[in-house]
Amino acid sequence: MKKTGFTLIELVIVVVILLIIAGVSVPLYFKFQEFSERESVKGEALQAIREIQTQAALGIDNQNRGIYFSGHNYTTYAGTAYGSKVVGSDQTYSLSNIVSASSNTDINFLKIAGTPTLATSLTLRNDRSAETATITINALGLTQ
Repeated sequence: MKKTGFTLIELVIVVVILLIIAGVSVPLYFKFQEFSERESVKGEALQAIREIQTQAALGIDNQNRGIYFSGHNYTTYAGTAYGSKVVGSDQTYSLSNIVSASSNTDINFLKIAGTPTLATSLTLRNDRSAETATITINALGLTQ
């Protein structure tokens, strides 16, 4: 009488192979997810910076325009600096809850010219893995 099916050893080997594949792929998945989140926030920050720069270049309300990053939020405003912004002109937006932003200063763009008052950089930091990405704004207002 011939028996068909899998032996216990064959099943154990298949389970071990699947566990090894899962053990390798799960950490890679989480690393990719963190990278993706950081790049998404970087894109959002670049878009916000460019939008404020465009508003300044268009001379909307005849005011300089700026953006201030702090932790998991950023604030757009009208005026020459965040500390002396035009009252009521600011709007605060949320970034990701796992990526925080820090800047050595607020980023302010001159009306009509659209150039920044100061070349600066913005650092985005993943709060879980401590990996960072940097956005640099040069004196001409070009971002990298």
